Amino acid sequence: MKKEYFLLITAIIALSIYLFFHNKDQDNYLLPEITKIDESKIESIEIIKNKETIKCFKDNGEWVVTEDKFLGNARIIQELVASIKNLTITTLISEKGNLKRYDLDDEKKIKVIAKEQNNVLREFSIGKTASTQNHTFITLNDKKIVFHAKSNLQRVFNKTVDSLRDKQIQKFDQAEIKKIEVSKGDFKKTITKKVPLEDTAKQTPQWESQNNEEIDQESIDNLIETLSDLRCSSYVEHKTKIEYKDVTPLLEIVLKAEKTIKFTLFPKTEENKYPGISSESKYLFLLEDHISTDIISHIDKLLNIKSESADEKDS
Repeated sequence: MKKEYFLLITAIIALSIYLFFHNKDQDNYLLPEITKIDESKIESIEIIKNKETIKCFKDNGEWVVTEDKFLGNARIIQELVASIKNLTITTLISEKGNLKRYDLDDEKKIKVIAKEQNNVLREFSIGKTASTQNHTFITLNDKKIVFHAKSNLQRVFNKTVDSLRDKQIQKFDQAEIKKIEVSKGDFKKTITKKVPLEDTAKQTPQWESQNNEEIDQESIDNLIETLSDLRCSSYVEHKTKIEYKDVTPLLEIVLKAEKTIKFTLFPKTEENKYPGISSESKYLFLLEDHISTDIISHIDKLLNIKSESADEKDS
């Protein structure tokens, strides 16, 4: 009996020693200390995936994207900055160098480098998200030791140039618009805001056409509201506004206040999207389908095109 106890104790000790020194995923390793970063010192962020680099950097106090200096989406880039600053390692996962298992090989990893001028403040690579979706497999400074980091860093850093760009196309105060010129094909109309007899701030604006035709007040109010804070879904790559100068527009809208804003929508592309240009933006863009459809609907009502189109269809 004593011999059996001795063998059992010996086996337990041997197993404990084995697990201590040969654990498959976790070795006797202290977690590295992550240095604190003052986020105001982060001046550039490089996101590198499969040999392609996206660079965001500060230019005259504003975040821009790529050397083309596309204006960056402030909210999204601030999330990048905060995630870099607050990077937190929770667990050692592996020292074995099996990076492919965690999507940390060269083909799949997302490498992030934050700099102040040429000084690297933080460098790490992002692999796949853990099954909990609350942690991500990462490595630090190109080393092969794999850790768990807090939060879903794939969601934060798996970006394209387009997703990092500011999608604001035009923005203006609706109350400042005094005149609108709308056209679609051969249909055109100039609509002017009526001057109220009394200074009543709460009075709903009323609109009239140059020929005193009846105006759909709801349609023009909705149109102005839509255009006053217009954001695109994406930008058109490899094409410019100049390349569209000879393309026949689907419709045009000119909004007049202290300055004039011109918005043009073009027929659908092969990708079933409506391209557009604005005097307030340098770039050719695409709108969400429901926004384009709303704009077209408002214009058709203002130009009384619906009934005309129906007659033409019947004929």
